[in-house]
Amino acid sequence: MIRNFANRYEAHALSLEDMNRAYVREQFRVSKAVVATKVYVFFAEVFRSDLALAKAKANLEASRRHLSSIKNYHEQLKHSMSVFENELTLEMENLYPQPKFALEDKIELVAPPKFAEYLLYLFLSRSEREYIIGDLVEDYGKVLIKFGRFRADVYFYKQVWNSLWPLVWRSLWRLRAIAELIDVIRRFFQ
Repeated sequence: MIRNFANRYEAHALSLEDMNRAYVREQFRVSKAVVATKVYVFFAEVFRSDLALAKAKANLEASRRHLSSIKNYHEQLKHSMSVFENELTLEMENLYPQPKFALEDKIELVAPPKFAEYLLYLFLSRSEREYIIGDLVEDYGKVLIKFGRFRADVYFYKQVWNSLWPLVWRSLWRLRAIAELIDVIRRFFQ
């Protein structure tokens, strides 16, 4: 299978090389025709020669034909490269098939319980939300794939519950600190 693909690749590379040579040859012919056209136009202006003007027109037509050939070669090269790219992609998929469901795809399909996530939003600061909730959601996705939705929900609620206690205590300490500050200010003004 690989040897067959290598032979096709080599044949394709040779045909691309041939097309590229023809492409370069046509580009050279265009530049040659343009230079000759400029020379004939110069002679036609200097010597008022109708023959030089006729040759300039003929060279201009030749350069137009070569330009259209270049466009055709360019289109053929693009088409040939896209065909080869498609063949290569199919061959690689046959050699190395991808798993039907990637882990990341399944994680994004199902969201964790919103109420538990909301509880975290209540007690986390803005800077902490992205990281902590992101880690918990990632774990939720892995448990979901391995054990199913119900057990993943239970696991997520357990993780949120374990995370809430330190957050609640922190919030209570802040409230206590604010209450003490208010008490100090009240004493100061009495």
